[in-house]
Formats: sequence, C-alpha cells, structure tokens
Amino acid sequence: MSVVEALAALRDSAALRKQHPNEPWLWRRDWAERQVRESARVATGCLWVFGLLWLAMSLPMSYSILARGPRQPLLLLFALFPLAGVAILLTAAYYSLRRHKYGVSLCSIDRVPLALGRPFRGEVTARMADRPAEGYRVTLSNIRRVVTGSGKSTSTREDVLWQETQTISAGAVAPSPVGVRIPFTFQLPRKGEPCDTSKPRESVLWRLTVNAEVTGVDYDAMFELPVFRVDEATGGETVEEWSPQSAPLIAWLPTPESGITTRFVNGREEIVIEPRRKAGEWFGFALFLVVWFGISGAIAFVPRNVPFLLFGAIFGLMGILVLVLAIDFLIGRSALQVDRATLSWRRSWFFLGHDDSVAANEIETFAPRVGMTMNGRAFYDLEARLHTGRPRTVAKGFRDRRDAEMLAARLWRSLGKPTTSSYSAGK
Repeated sequence: MSVVEALAALRDSAALRKQHPNEPWLWRRDWAERQVRESARVATGCLWVFGLLWLAMSLPMSYSILARGPRQPLLLLFALFPLAGVAILLTAAYYSLRRHKYGVSLCSIDRVPLALGRPFRGEVTARMADRPAEGYRVTLSNIRRVVTGSGKSTSTREDVLWQETQTISAGAVAPSPVGVRIPFTFQLPRKGEPCDTSKPRESVLWRLTVNAEVTGVDYDAMFELPVFRVDEATGGETVEEWSPQSAPLIAWLPTPESGITTRFVNGREEIVIEPRRKAGEWFGFALFLVVWFGISGAIAFVPRNVPFLLFGAIFGLMGILVLVLAIDFLIGRSALQVDRATLSWRRSWFFLGHDDSVAANEIETFAPRVGMTMNGRAFYDLEARLHTGRPRTVAKGFRDRRDAEMLAARLWRSLGKPTTSSYSAGK
C-alpha cells in the first residue's frame, strides 16, 4: 500500500467511525462489505529503503573500525552490521517476489460482525495455480499486541491468547476466475477477547493466516477479521464452550505429526507425547543461541574491562535460560499413566526426568493453555486444574489445540469422571 493509499484509508476510516460510532465492525470498508483485503506483514518498500540506507551507513563505518582499530573480540561485532543490511534486502526481495506471484488475496466471510461463541464460515480467494501436496494451512489467532518504550527504543510484542489451525486439502478447494477459493469454518470461543483498538499501546486483534508450501515462493497471506462480543438477543447459533466433560471422542485419532501414542501397561493406560519438532524449529533456536552466546562472549572477553565482563556474564546467563527452554521444547517428552484412582506424569529429556502425580478426586477439570509461541505459532500445554485452585501442567508442546482437548477428554473418561453429551462436535 502506497502512502497516498494509506492516507486515503485513514480518511475513509474516520468518516465511517462518525457514521457508525457504536459499531466498530463497520469502521473498515472491507469489513462492512465482508470482503477483507490481505494485510501486509511488513511494508516491502520500507524494507528496501531501510536496507539500502543501513548498508550505506554500516559498510564505511565497519570497514573503518575493523581496518584501523586494535584487534579485539568486541570489534568483530561491527562485521554483523553490514550482514544485517544484506539480510533485510534479501527479505525485501522475497516479499516482492511473493507479491508479484500472488497479488493481493481476499477473504470473504459469511457475516459481520463475527461473534464470540458462534461459528462462522469463509473462503480465501488466492491467485495461484499450484496445488500444494500438503494442502493449505489455515490458522485463526486471537492476539494481544503491546507496544513498549518510546522513540528509537520502541518495541512491539504479540501474545497469542487463543489459536486454532486446520488443514484444507488441495482437493477441497474450488477454482476461481483468478486461481482458487480456499474454504474454512471456525468455532469462535466464548471466552476469547474481542477486537479492541481503543488503547494506542495495547490492542487486541483476530488474525487469519493461510500458508501453502509450493515450488518456488510459498503462498502466505494474512487477514484481520472483525470479531466482537455481541448481544445474545441479536440471534445466531451459539455453541457451548468446550470442556472435557462434554467433548466427544468420536473420530479422533492422533496423527503421526502429533507424536501422541497410547498403550496399556500393567492395567494402566499410558499416553506418550513425543516432540516431533521440524527442521525449521531446530534451526530457529540454533541461530538465535549462536548469535546470543557469540555476542555475550565477545563482550565478556574485552581485556581489562570489568563492566563489560559483568554485562557479558549477565547476557550469558539469560542465554542459558533460553537454552533450557529450547531443550525442553525441542526434545522434552511427556508420558502419562492413568487409571480410575491416579493420574501420573513424567517430563523427561532423554534419561533425565521429573515424576509427579495427583489423585483422581483432586482434579476438577482439564484445560489446554497456550505455552511456547514460535513465529506466530502457538504450542499448547495441558493443565489439570485441582479443586484447590492450583493448576498442574501434565503435558507440553501440543502442535494442535484439538489434540490437547481430545487428550483431556480421554483422560477425563479414564479417570472415571462423569460426562455429558451437550457439546457440539463442530469445529
């Protein structure tokens, strides 16, 4: 989007706010028309300009310092500045190629607003001819965006509050005049947080992303959807919130990707959750840790400089904490054993592990919660919530929230807890 288009969109939004002061789902024209335009992850033009300016400033500075200065480990850090500029330009080139190949996608939704606690349907129209072998990955996320700092030190953090993913097979999509139409259906949670942009430094949004791995540049589109809490009197189908007491187990079979296996050992059901992490997840953590410890090492070994030594040590200790989290995420294995009297679990790294257990009559319910988040992808943990109010994490790292929910329902039944049948099986 150009600067002129952005200014026009702001003027249009201001006019719509005046027309519909109490209907925020009509403050964007594409929301009101139920044809949501793709949102750019980053302004590609700004990336090109920023990358070129970064190189123009960092190359002479780095060359001058490295060529004339004394040979100290800390000075080697200046070589990273031009490399960062090259990485920015490569990223800009990739985004430019993606936009050239796929253009701007549209997401059609069946109603406005999309109401918490109710299902909705939609489809994404994409300009693509390739049919991905692994299908289209469609993810809906409830996100809180927090801005901290000010000026040059401003940073933005995004926390995933809720997330659900589904895979649409290539055979389930329909052709369109420009390419394909990718259908999807989601059930919105009652306890989700509605869209809210009233606070300049803290906002809540609902984001739909569609990804597909194809030959060459992969397809990747993002849309912001109008999800709000509406009055029950407005009508519409409301589905009961998920609980292990009412969730059906019919037609749930864990996929090989989930890493979940079950068996019976000495009369007790044993459920094992292996991590099954992908190469990109290993690479992401490895790259981060190499850069982190490289910087802390270079800082710590500046000769005869105690403040730098202390700062490098603190930096290194923080890296060790990240390393522990990475090891738990990448190789951590959860094993649970359950019968009608007790739930036992073990979290282990190879031969190292920790065992814990709780009596069946102490468990009030089970609930999945967002644990580790990586590149916008939420991995779920499963909690046992006790009558005392204290939660206990019994398993970690589920790639799919539905697997965590269905495992919770299975544990509930294995403990001999009472069930109901009022919950709808719809996604």
